Amino acid sequence: MRQQPAALGVQANSLRFLAAAILISAAGVAHAGKEPAEPFLTDFAPPNARVLRAAQLGLQQYRESSRFPTAWSVQVDQEKGVIATNWYPDHKGEVELKVQIVVWGDSFRVDAWQKVGWVLPSVEKTDRSQRTERHIQELINKRLLSGSQ
Repeated sequence: MRQQPAALGVQANSLRFLAAAILISAAGVAHAGKEPAEPFLTDFAPPNARVLRAAQLGLQQYRESSRFPTAWSVQVDQEKGVIATNWYPDHKGEVELKVQIVVWGDSFRVDAWQKVGWVLPSVEKTDRSQRTERHIQELINKRLLSGSQ
């Protein structure tokens, strides 16, 4: 018994949908455990100790104002000028963020990422992570301008 042409078209569309779903889920799995890139660059000046200290204290001040300050761990590499946190809970505990601060010379950069997605998790810059970056930058700048380290 031969299938009708309309039935063949439905089967082909079902296969296309299944192939697209597999491709999308495979792409999500590829991003699942991704970590932010190593922030250290060798071509820049060594960190200014005053700026590095202000960055440490600014991050500490932000951490103390957070909802889960005991869930944080902070690693500091004085030589490279890199300050990084673990993935820590934020908001009501359902948001996970990670912060990296890099200091070179008298300059610094704050980056924050958020883990997003339950089915297809990934690491992204979100509105929340960008607000976190700005808040930490402001705290560091205030310390540098006031000279309080």
